[in-house]
Amino acid sequence: MGSDSPTTLRDYADRFRLHVHCPACNHQSPLNLMKWAQLAGWNTPLETLRHALRCGECGNNVGIELPMSARQDLVAPGSTAESS
Repeated sequence: MGSDSPTTLRDYADRFRLHVHCPACNHQSPLNLMKWAQLAGWNTPLETLRHALRCGECGNNVGIELPMSARQDLVAPGSTAESS
């Protein structure tokens, strides 16, 4: 990622929707950014947050991934948003 790449909750909230993915059971769910910002602060690095997460289905906390998708409310009509 380059120097303009997002690194904190605040950076991602402006441009992306984050999801929590568990590699152990393949469960995926949206990450509630408001909840985590209240708990940890908007300036929390995503890497720090990733280590604090646990799967709600199987309880795994190893290798949790945070896939993202472009916020649909920011995508211009007629364009396509791609996941990174």
